[in-house]
Amino acid sequence: MRKKYLLLIASLVALTSAHAQLKFQKVYGGAQNDEFYSIMPATDGGYIFSGQTTTYGAGDYDACLVKTDAAGNLQWTKIFGGLQYEIGMRIKQTADNGYMMAGWSSSFTGNYYNIYFIKTDSVGTVEVAQQPVIPNATTAVYGFEKTTDGGYIATGLLEFSAGQRSVFLLKIDSAANLQWAKSYGGPALDAGWDVKQTFDGGYIVVGYTWSFGQGNNDVYLIKTNAGGDTLWTKTYGGSGAEGVNNAQVLQTPDSGFIIATNSSNFGAGYNDGYLLKTDKTGNLLWSKTYGGSQNDYLFNIRLTNTNGYIITGRTHSAGASGINGDAYAMKTDSAGNIIWIKRYSTSSNIDGLLDIYLTPDNGYFFIGHNRSTTSLYGAYMIKTDSLGNSGCNEYTYSPTVGTPPTVTTSPATLTTVETPVMTPITNLSVTTGGTIGTYCFTTGIDDLTGNDFEINVFPNPAHDILNITLSNTNYLNQPITISVYDIMGKQIFTTRTTTSNLKLQTSNFSKGIYFVNVITSTQTLVQKFVKE
Repeated sequence: MRKKYLLLIASLVALTSAHAQLKFQKVYGGAQNDEFYSIMPATDGGYIFSGQTTTYGAGDYDACLVKTDAAGNLQWTKIFGGLQYEIGMRIKQTADNGYMMAGWSSSFTGNYYNIYFIKTDSVGTVEVAQQPVIPNATTAVYGFEKTTDGGYIATGLLEFSAGQRSVFLLKIDSAANLQWAKSYGGPALDAGWDVKQTFDGGYIVVGYTWSFGQGNNDVYLIKTNAGGDTLWTKTYGGSGAEGVNNAQVLQTPDSGFIIATNSSNFGAGYNDGYLLKTDKTGNLLWSKTYGGSQNDYLFNIRLTNTNGYIITGRTHSAGASGINGDAYAMKTDSAGNIIWIKRYSTSSNIDGLLDIYLTPDNGYFFIGHNRSTTSLYGAYMIKTDSLGNSGCNEYTYSPTVGTPPTVTTSPATLTTVETPVMTPITNLSVTTGGTIGTYCFTTGIDDLTGNDFEINVFPNPAHDILNITLSNTNYLNQPITISVYDIMGKQIFTTRTTTSNLKLQTSNFSKGIYFVNVITSTQTLVQKFVKE
């Protein structure tokens, strides 16, 4: 009986929480440089962040893991490091409700930087900490994703000496044991920025290349199979530099790819945001630039529920920070046309947004860095509604949008099997520290108000079958769209229907959190469920 009451309470909480929307701007950190690089939802409804701190820890720079509730209130922190340099680049939730963090460090392998993986339990206690070490080599990780087999794929760089750098791709299992590692590139400097698992079970890697292409650097796109064997490669760019500072990639519903990066060759200023859309084999469909007279950068991109894009970055072309740079978020349609832009700035210093999470209330959670000249200084946390409104420190921005003459090539990439040795980290320092300050906080009514029906999903958690029911069958006089998205915003299932009951096969779904999205001609409802 007690179990039935708990399930009832959980269902009511899930239903009512869809109608309360939080908006805020907050900052985690201390007196020095602190920033977040990655955000993930936690199974308790809160959030987990990874990043870097110079305020706390044992060395010059330490990796940080920060847990908050849904309102951004601090629950716990863990600071990981040694005497030198550590960074917590990406964080993922594990099947046992713990966390897997990927980053790199210079504290544990002599004079070389090396990738590390740290597995923790649900409160940040270290369970596994190890590094894939290649003698006399430097490695770094920038992209890190969970895979359908429960393991992880990581990309970054592998460098043996100045002028010899390759894209590095390595696959680990759920316990951070190495499964395989490969490098890709040519005779010059190449590196990977981001990796995603594709619909066919393989991988798409985006980075930059000096070895191939048209200019000093070009965007570098590599498609592999599930074992890391190269299927095709493409470069995109012009006579200048593209993809040097950052690049992110997503597979789109049409099986093609969207790339968010930067260009010094095209656009209105010194650097412009650079967005490229390809088909499933990397053939360019269109490209656009976004910027002003100074430097503008795109840092991350996610697919929205309407198959458009939400993009974050930094602009030095306008704003309260002047040439120092303001954070901004931009929503576009599927063709890259701007729907809205919000610029966020707290002072005459540097702000930037590095990662994005699409929240169940149809809003967004942006994170990055805030170099405020006030007492709030550190990792930037912005929770918005569906239009990017957070409640304070918001401004407009109207970048020039261009259509550059992007040149595409198809180079013959050299693939090399690498044999790193997984080496335990035995002298990892673990401390705590940090507070969260608030610029503004409001509780409002979200985009899901005025509904003529409610949705129920059961059983929740689901195993093989999920039942989706709509409460008001009289409303169903026209087709509605029911879709399911994973926690990264990837659409797993969609259908058009006029029925009030739907049985969804979930046996092939990976374990984790999913969202049922119901769209009519006038409104949207969202309900969360867990696949066990």
